[in-house]
Amino acid sequence: MSAQKWLCGPDATGALVLREPDALRLTAPTYFSQTAYDLEAPSFEPQAGAQRLDTGWIPVPSLAGLDAALDVHPDDRYAQAEAATTRCRELLEPHAELVTEPEQATLVSFRPREDPGAVVERLASRGVVIRDLPGTGLARVSCGYWTSEDDLERLAAGMRD
Repeated sequence: MSAQKWLCGPDATGALVLREPDALRLTAPTYFSQTAYDLEAPSFEPQAGAQRLDTGWIPVPSLAGLDAALDVHPDDRYAQAEAATTRCRELLEPHAELVTEPEQATLVSFRPREDPGAVVERLASRGVVIRDLPGTGLARVSCGYWTSEDDLERLAAGMRD
């Protein structure tokens, strides 16, 4: 999972969750993932547990930032994100064809009535950052618990222009 996106953590932070981590075969260990290495065999002895999957050094400030980010989410974050997404869909519907199914995600993909790149640029000038999905004719809005009514109203105003 990408921690810098939905968890609001620092760039290059995230996690890998494995149901059966011991079943994963390691073929290219890093210095941090092993306890011993035999140059003559060649073979290595992996660390125990999740450390055997360690790919390298993560800067301490990044880990501290991620730890802090995990503590700041409001308890009702999922309800807030769902409400923002529902409102986003309501405001976009008169101006574009929505292609993301309701309740599927907090990402709302839509086909604007004009070039998606032009829509992205116009909205950026209003302080609304959305994404063009190149080659698809689609644009995408990402909603979260941090998405305000003002953000959504600026989106709608930019779609009307």
